[in-house]
Amino acid sequence: MVETLTKSPSNQYGEAVAVSRDGNITAVTQAREPCADGKLRCGAVYMYVRDQGHWSQQAKLFASDGVQDTQLGGYDYLDRTVTLNDDGTVMAVATNSFGLGKGAVYVFVRSGNTWSEQQKLALPTALLPAAQVCANDSFGRSLALSGDGNVLIVGAGNECLAGNTGAAYLFTKTANQWTAQTRLVGSRVEPSGDGNTRTSAFGASVDISGDGSTLLVGSQGLTSDLQHAYIFNKNAAGTWNEKAILTPADKPQRSGFGFSVALNRSGNTALVGGYGDRGAAYIYTKNSGLNGIWKQEAKIGANITSRSSFGFSFSLDLDDSGTHAIVGDWGTRKAFLFTRVGNYVWSPELIDTLGGGNGSSVTISGDGTTLLDSGPGHFTTLQK
Repeated sequence: MVETLTKSPSNQYGEAVAVSRDGNITAVTQAREPCADGKLRCGAVYMYVRDQGHWSQQAKLFASDGVQDTQLGGYDYLDRTVTLNDDGTVMAVATNSFGLGKGAVYVFVRSGNTWSEQQKLALPTALLPAAQVCANDSFGRSLALSGDGNVLIVGAGNECLAGNTGAAYLFTKTANQWTAQTRLVGSRVEPSGDGNTRTSAFGASVDISGDGSTLLVGSQGLTSDLQHAYIFNKNAAGTWNEKAILTPADKPQRSGFGFSVALNRSGNTALVGGYGDRGAAYIYTKNSGLNGIWKQEAKIGANITSRSSFGFSFSLDLDDSGTHAIVGDWGTRKAFLFTRVGNYVWSPELIDTLGGGNGSSVTISGDGTTLLDSGPGHFTTLQK
């Protein structure tokens, strides 16, 4: 079954989308939603519920303090500015920090059919190693909620400290109050000390396992030596430690590796997008033994897109099991579903022709039966 909802593309409807684990609740952003006074670019999030295979609007959510240029749900056409927990009762959405200079994240919660704003989060300056000195912190460039909705990871890929290294911030919720717990930075993202400014963009993309104990953070640097994806795990004492650094085995030039990332529910399969040139996505799995070593299982996508396709892996997602991967190709306006059919073998299926999407923002339900492919002006659902 295929269903498409459309609105004006000029208001950037559909450029970021999230779906609940069962595939029945969806959040769709419209960054240029007019403000109450008629001015543009306040932004809003449309909440939909699915009943008997069809979507109906449940709510349209605005930031409580939104003003012109807030652009709720917008981030310069990048994905992952909105996220839902498993049952669709918690939603977090970021503003476009390029509009106001400082990013922000708003958390909304649902009780029954009613949504309300729970808290506004900003860059936790108390966790910074030095004074904040830039006008644009890009806080909220990427977001991910744990399954229970009590852990939120927020990427700030342009934090403007130490040569724009970026960072990821972990928030936890206790008694309905969100508190910043820690600031994470990958071990290879800091400047080398040679005096040159480097932009690692750590936090350009983030994801979190269902239980909130494993984090995946993309570091989409300007040069290939700064392009990595980092795995962090929480130990018994509650401390976060860097456990693995993921890199592509073929070390492609200008790959944009780390632009997009996804984890499966258990946190033992990772998908990392290399957005650039023809584009590709890389699949990594963790050894189930005591050593827990991560290894590259497959490289997907580069052989099925044309040379002109700059946007493969612009957005991507994994189902719970880590055996289905949806990958958007913004360059050719297509989306693909890859399925693991054997050891190190993934089979592609073009889903764009069925849904009419364009690969700007894609996501998949936990059971792999609901696919969402959205882009300016619409979002399309494909249900098996």
